[in-house]
Amino acid sequence: MTMSSAPCLGKLGTAGLEAEAVLLAPQIAYQYEAARTLLPEKLVLKIPAKIFARYDVAALLDFIRDGMDKWRQTSEDRAIAKEHMGEKLASSITNMYDGAQGGVHQTA
Repeated sequence: MTMSSAPCLGKLGTAGLEAEAVLLAPQIAYQYEAARTLLPEKLVLKIPAKIFARYDVAALLDFIRDGMDKWRQTSEDRAIAKEHMGEKLASSITNMYDGAQGGVHQTA
C-alpha cells in the first residue's frame, strides 16, 4: 500500500482545478489562506484534528456535506450580488449617459 502525501501548494493549483473541494489535513491547515487565494472558486476545508485523528469517516462526510452546503449558499449569494451590482452599474452608466445627452441637447 502506497501512502501519498498532501500536494504542495504548487501542485494544488493544478490538482485543485479538477476537484470540487480541497481538504487540508491538520498538518497543513496553516496553508488555508494560501489555498483559498490560489483556488478562489473552489471549496477549501480544514479537516478538524479530532475527526482526522479518529479516522471518523462518518463525521468527515458530515463535515464535508455541511461545508459544501454553506459554500454553495455563499456562492449563490455572491452570484446574486454580482448580478445586482452589474445591474446597478449599468443603470448608473445609463443615467450618466442620459444626463450627459440631456445636457448636450438643452438650449437656453
